[in-house]
Amino acid sequence: MDQQEPEYEEQSRRQVVHEMNGHFLFNALSVIMVMTRKKPSCAGELEKDFSDYLRGAMTMAGGEQGWVPLSLELRVVRAYLHIQSVRFMGKISYEVSISNEEALVPSGVLRCLVENAVSHGICRKGREGYVYIEQQVIDNRHFISVTDNGVGFDTSILKDIPQGGIARVRSVLEQIKGAGLEIYSAPGCGTQAELILPFRI
Repeated sequence: MDQQEPEYEEQSRRQVVHEMNGHFLFNALSVIMVMTRKKPSCAGELEKDFSDYLRGAMTMAGGEQGWVPLSLELRVVRAYLHIQSVRFMGKISYEVSISNEEALVPSGVLRCLVENAVSHGICRKGREGYVYIEQQVIDNRHFISVTDNGVGFDTSILKDIPQGGIARVRSVLEQIKGAGLEIYSAPGCGTQAELILPFRI
Protein backbone atom coordinates (compact mmCIF):
# COMPACT_ATOMS: atom_id res chain seq x y z
CA MET A 1 0.00 0.00 0.00
CA ASP A 2 1.37 3.43 -0.92
CA GLN A 3 2.11 5.91 1.85
CA GLN A 4 -0.73 8.41 2.16
CA GLU A 5 -0.24 12.11 2.77
CA PRO A 6 -0.68 13.14 6.45
CA GLU A 7 -3.31 15.75 5.58
CA TYR A 8 -5.38 13.09 3.79
CA GLU A 9 -5.26 10.83 6.84
CA GLU A 10 -6.37 13.63 9.16
CA GLN A 11 -9.13 14.72 6.78
CA SER A 12 -10.39 11.15 6.59
CA ARG A 13 -10.65 10.87 10.37
CA ARG A 14 -12.47 14.18 10.70
CA GLN A 15 -14.81 13.20 7.85
CA VAL A 16 -15.89 9.93 9.49
CA VAL A 17 -16.91 11.68 12.71
CA HIS A 18 -18.63 14.50 10.84
CA GLU A 19 -20.65 12.13 8.68
CA MET A 20 -22.16 10.15 11.57
CA ASN A 21 -25.77 11.12 11.01
CA GLY A 22 -27.32 12.35 14.25
CA HIS A 23 -30.85 11.59 13.03
CA PHE A 24 -29.89 8.00 12.27
CA LEU A 25 -28.33 7.52 15.72
CA PHE A 26 -31.45 8.86 17.44
CA ASN A 27 -33.79 6.78 15.28
CA ALA A 28 -31.70 3.64 15.80
CA LEU A 29 -31.95 4.00 19.56
CA SER A 30 -35.70 4.59 19.29
CA VAL A 31 -36.14 1.42 17.23
CA ILE A 32 -34.14 -0.59 19.76
CA MET A 33 -36.29 0.72 22.60
CA VAL A 34 -39.51 -0.20 20.78
CA MET A 35 -38.24 -3.68 19.90
CA THR A 36 -37.10 -4.26 23.48
CA ARG A 37 -40.79 -4.18 24.44
CA LYS A 38 -42.29 -5.85 21.38
CA LYS A 39 -39.65 -8.34 20.23
CA PRO A 40 -36.66 -8.76 22.58
CA SER A 41 -34.80 -11.15 20.25
CA CYS A 42 -34.88 -8.57 17.47
CA ALA A 43 -33.77 -5.87 19.91
CA GLY A 44 -30.71 -7.97 20.75
CA GLU A 45 -29.75 -8.18 17.07
CA LEU A 46 -30.25 -4.44 16.66
CA GLU A 47 -28.10 -3.70 19.70
CA LYS A 48 -25.29 -5.71 18.09
CA ASP A 49 -25.79 -3.88 14.79
CA PHE A 50 -25.73 -0.52 16.53
CA SER A 51 -22.56 -1.50 18.40
CA ASP A 52 -20.93 -2.66 15.14
CA TYR A 53 -21.91 0.60 13.46
CA LEU A 54 -20.47 2.79 16.19
CA ARG A 55 -17.37 0.67 16.74
CA GLY A 56 -16.60 0.48 13.04
CA ALA A 57 -17.17 4.17 12.41
CA MET A 58 -15.05 5.23 15.40
CA THR A 59 -12.30 2.75 14.47
CA MET A 60 -12.13 4.40 11.08
CA ALA A 61 -12.03 7.82 12.72
CA GLY A 62 -9.26 6.91 15.14
CA GLY A 63 -7.10 4.76 12.89
CA GLU A 64 -3.56 5.53 11.88
CA GLN A 65 -4.32 5.49 8.16
CA GLY A 66 -7.07 6.55 5.81
CA TRP A 67 -7.51 3.09 4.26
CA VAL A 68 -9.34 0.14 5.82
CA PRO A 69 -10.23 -3.39 4.68
CA LEU A 70 -13.48 -3.52 2.74
CA SER A 71 -14.68 -6.13 5.25
CA LEU A 72 -14.67 -3.49 8.00
CA GLU A 73 -16.53 -0.98 5.86
CA LEU A 74 -19.10 -3.65 4.94
CA ARG A 75 -19.67 -4.58 8.58
CA VAL A 76 -20.68 -0.99 9.28
CA VAL A 77 -22.78 -0.77 6.11
CA ARG A 78 -24.63 -4.03 6.82
CA ALA A 79 -25.36 -2.91 10.39
CA TYR A 80 -26.72 0.40 9.10
CA LEU A 81 -28.90 -1.26 6.45
CA HIS A 82 -30.33 -3.85 8.84
CA ILE A 83 -31.30 -1.17 11.35
CA GLN A 84 -32.97 0.86 8.61
CA SER A 85 -34.77 -2.23 7.32
CA VAL A 86 -36.27 -2.89 10.75
CA ARG A 87 -37.05 0.77 11.28
CA PHE A 88 -39.05 0.90 8.04
CA MET A 89 -40.71 -2.46 8.73
CA GLY A 90 -39.02 -4.38 5.96
CA LYS A 91 -39.66 -1.79 3.25
CA ILE A 92 -35.91 -1.45 2.71
CA SER A 93 -34.08 -4.51 1.40
CA TYR A 94 -30.47 -4.91 0.38
CA GLU A 95 -28.02 -7.27 -1.27
CA VAL A 96 -24.22 -7.35 -1.17
CA SER A 97 -22.08 -9.05 -3.84
CA ILE A 98 -18.37 -8.72 -3.04
CA SER A 99 -15.54 -10.75 -4.58
CA ASN A 100 -12.64 -9.58 -2.37
CA GLU A 101 -13.36 -8.20 1.10
CA GLU A 102 -9.63 -7.83 1.87
CA ALA A 103 -9.23 -5.03 -0.66
CA LEU A 104 -8.53 -1.66 0.93
CA VAL A 105 -10.88 1.30 0.58
CA PRO A 106 -10.79 4.89 1.87
CA SER A 107 -12.47 4.82 5.27
CA GLY A 108 -16.08 5.95 5.41
CA VAL A 109 -16.52 6.45 1.67
CA LEU A 110 -18.72 3.42 0.92
CA ARG A 111 -20.78 4.04 4.06
CA CYS A 112 -21.39 7.62 2.95
CA LEU A 113 -22.69 6.47 -0.45
CA VAL A 114 -24.98 3.86 1.12
CA GLU A 115 -26.40 6.31 3.64
CA ASN A 116 -26.91 8.80 0.81
CA ALA A 117 -28.81 6.17 -1.21
CA VAL A 118 -31.15 5.47 1.69
CA SER A 119 -31.77 9.00 2.96
CA HIS A 120 -31.91 10.86 -0.36
CA GLY A 121 -33.15 8.10 -2.65
CA ILE A 122 -35.27 5.47 -0.94
CA CYS A 123 -36.73 7.45 1.97
CA ARG A 124 -38.02 10.10 -0.41
CA LYS A 125 -39.70 7.44 -2.52
CA GLY A 126 -42.30 6.63 0.13
CA ARG A 127 -42.56 2.93 -0.66
CA GLU A 128 -40.44 -0.22 -0.89
CA GLY A 129 -36.83 0.27 -1.92
CA TYR A 130 -33.63 -1.70 -2.26
CA VAL A 131 -29.88 -1.12 -2.19
CA TYR A 132 -27.51 -3.33 -4.16
CA ILE A 133 -23.77 -3.20 -3.47
CA GLU A 134 -21.44 -4.88 -5.94
CA GLN A 135 -17.67 -5.11 -6.40
CA GLN A 136 -15.79 -6.00 -9.57
CA VAL A 137 -11.99 -6.28 -9.84
CA ILE A 138 -10.59 -5.43 -13.29
CA ASP A 139 -6.96 -4.71 -14.27
CA ASN A 140 -5.67 -3.81 -10.80
CA ARG A 141 -8.65 -1.62 -10.07
CA HIS A 142 -11.85 -2.38 -8.26
CA PHE A 143 -15.22 -0.91 -9.00
CA ILE A 144 -17.72 -0.75 -6.15
CA SER A 145 -21.23 0.28 -7.12
CA VAL A 146 -24.11 1.30 -4.86
CA THR A 147 -27.42 1.07 -6.71
CA ASP A 148 -30.82 2.07 -5.37
CA ASN A 149 -34.33 2.24 -6.81
CA GLY A 150 -35.12 5.53 -5.14
CA VAL A 151 -36.47 8.77 -6.57
CA GLY A 152 -33.39 9.52 -8.69
CA PHE A 153 -32.34 13.03 -9.73
CA ASP A 154 -30.90 15.13 -12.54
CA THR A 155 -27.13 14.66 -12.20
CA SER A 156 -26.47 18.08 -13.74
CA ILE A 157 -27.25 19.62 -10.34
CA LEU A 158 -24.17 18.00 -8.79
CA LYS A 159 -21.84 20.66 -10.15
CA ASP A 160 -23.79 23.30 -8.20
CA ILE A 161 -23.70 21.43 -4.87
CA PRO A 162 -20.44 22.20 -3.02
CA GLN A 163 -21.38 20.25 0.10
CA GLY A 164 -23.05 16.97 1.02
CA GLY A 165 -22.18 13.30 0.84
CA ILE A 166 -21.21 13.15 -2.84
CA ALA A 167 -19.06 16.28 -2.57
CA ARG A 168 -17.23 14.89 0.47
CA VAL A 169 -16.57 11.58 -1.24
CA ARG A 170 -15.18 13.33 -4.30
CA SER A 171 -12.93 15.53 -2.17
CA VAL A 172 -11.34 12.38 -0.72
CA LEU A 173 -11.03 10.58 -4.06
CA GLU A 174 -9.38 13.59 -5.69
CA GLN A 175 -6.36 12.98 -3.48
CA ILE A 176 -5.95 9.36 -4.61
CA LYS A 177 -4.23 8.64 -7.89
CA GLY A 178 -6.42 6.56 -10.18
CA ALA A 179 -9.57 6.99 -8.07
CA GLY A 180 -12.88 8.40 -9.19
CA LEU A 181 -16.65 8.46 -8.73
CA GLU A 182 -19.29 8.11 -11.43
CA ILE A 183 -22.96 8.93 -10.77
CA TYR A 184 -25.74 7.63 -13.00
CA SER A 185 -29.28 8.76 -12.27
CA ALA A 186 -32.46 10.31 -13.64
CA PRO A 187 -35.68 11.45 -11.95
CA GLY A 188 -37.82 8.43 -11.12
CA CYS A 189 -35.17 5.93 -12.21
CA GLY A 190 -33.04 5.41 -9.12
CA THR A 191 -29.31 6.07 -8.79
CA GLN A 192 -26.04 4.22 -9.20
CA ALA A 193 -22.86 5.56 -7.62
CA GLU A 194 -19.70 3.76 -8.73
CA LEU A 195 -16.41 4.03 -6.87
CA ILE A 196 -13.27 3.46 -8.94
CA LEU A 197 -10.26 2.63 -6.79
CA PRO A 198 -6.74 1.27 -7.21
CA PHE A 199 -6.73 -2.35 -6.02
CA ARG A 200 -4.73 -2.67 -2.80
CA ILE A 201 -4.60 -5.40 -0.18
